[in-house]
This record gives sequence, C-alpha cells and structure tokens, in this order.
Amino acid sequence: MGGGERGGGGGAAADEARRQALLNAVQHGGRTMAKVVLARLLGSRPDLRPHAADLASSIIPPIVDEVNAMDPDRQRSELEERYPGALAAAASAQHGASGSPAVA
Repeated sequence: MGGGERGGGGGAAADEARRQALLNAVQHGGRTMAKVVLARLLGSRPDLRPHAADLASSIIPPIVDEVNAMDPDRQRSELEERYPGALAAAASAQHGASGSPAVA
C-alpha cells in the first residue's frame, strides 16, 4: 500500500488512522470522513493530540480518499486481514455502551 510515511511515529499513526477509516467505512456503508477518523484516532491515541494539525492536513486525507475509493467488500476484507478482531471489538463496545444485546 504505501503513502507518505513520516518520521516520529508517523507510520504507527498512519496505520491506526487506516484501521479507524476502514472500520468507520465498514460500519457506515462504505464511506468515512476525515474528521471522524481524526476524532477516533485522537480518542484512542491521546499522545497524538500535539500532532493533530499534521494528521488532519497530510496523513488522514489521503487514507480516507483511498478507503472511500475501495469497494465495500474490499474494505471489509482488508479490515479483517490487517486488523483481525477490530470489527468484533467495535461491535462489542457499541453494544456494551447501549446496553442492547447483539442480535444474531
């Protein structure tokens, strides 16, 4: 895949941003938004808050564009291959927060 990897942990931040973008797209009909990815990324990685401007301007937008250009089936398969358990963990957290049981 590739992209503009930067020093100072940019690779780890970009990887987490991609995970968040794929997860959000799979949950929302194949589309995600940069501001949602940024909010989720900073929520899960508070250490990245000082780098929010760089994330918002140069790291997250190309990831979101690439994810949004993918077919929804490809989004799901990449999410499951690269980040096993991410979708199940998100569903579990969502159901736990709402108090509603998962429906099979």
